[in-house]
Amino acid sequence: MADNYLEKQMEDFRAGKIAPRRSSEAMHRPQPVAADAVAMPGKRVLVACHNPADTASLVRLLRSTGARVAFIAPAGKEWQQLAQASGSRFYPAAMPQSGEPLDQTQTDSILADLKRHWHGIDIVAGDLHPFVNMQF
Repeated sequence: MADNYLEKQMEDFRAGKIAPRRSSEAMHRPQPVAADAVAMPGKRVLVACHNPADTASLVRLLRSTGARVAFIAPAGKEWQQLAQASGSRFYPAAMPQSGEPLDQTQTDSILADLKRHWHGIDIVAGDLHPFVNMQF
């Protein structure tokens, strides 16, 4: 009996009737909520900081609260790994010196992409201009 069942399952699989599930575990597993943080499920947050340590800390903290997070950082493998591990969106950009604005074409591109994927942003966290005091 067991042999017939397994043979039937294999035939169905080969015929395409049964397909293996494919999903990104990082995007679907529940993120633990930090004990001292406010839960922010569904909030759309853009993290834009000059300091890389601040960016990484904010991304991890905000993801632990349940927020959807996108962040801007210099291009690099460590940032891609952070995005994959945390389930956040990563936008590589040439980072300006402290106090200088981000290139306007990069800003427009990032905002257009976030609007297309998330239909806007709820919160901007960080000190990177021109996002400070900007209306969305």
